[in-house]
Amino acid sequence: MLAYDRLMEKHMGITYADLSAQNFKLRDKYAKRKKLLQAGAIELCKQYIDSLGLESTSWTNAQGYDVAYVTKGILNREDCFEKKSLGGVTLDDHYSLNFAIRTVVDTEAEYAVVVEVSLSYQDDCYLATVHGYQNGKSIIIPELGEDTSFNEVAGAIKNRVMMDLTDSRLD
Repeated sequence: MLAYDRLMEKHMGITYADLSAQNFKLRDKYAKRKKLLQAGAIELCKQYIDSLGLESTSWTNAQGYDVAYVTKGILNREDCFEKKSLGGVTLDDHYSLNFAIRTVVDTEAEYAVVVEVSLSYQDDCYLATVHGYQNGKSIIIPELGEDTSFNEVAGAIKNRVMMDLTDSRLD
């Protein structure tokens, strides 16, 4: 019997219940991964905000509204920042969480820099990529639990913001 025939014979015993159970397992694993990455992204944002040395997390604009210095969200299809809770961000086809961090750098002009971040998980480690920084090199975060777990990533985000605020043509 050919290998293909043996394979087909083996899979003929699969029932709808088997398919349904496998689908449930896959959805459960997806939900757990999403929750894990969202928790990591929330911690990363917290550590980034803490690292900025702000006296307050918000400022009052000319219209009298409180505006956060740092806002979490996504880049939409038009590549524009869209404020969104990290809990509402879904995973991509590679099971990574892609989100954006908007940092106000000029409160008078309300000018902000947006940095895109991808967070994934493999081999018991988080992998963070700050888009546009070090050619997309991933930063490995071995474990959470310390208040400094994402320090290197927070530094990379700040460096990426600084890159947007630097133009050697003006030197």
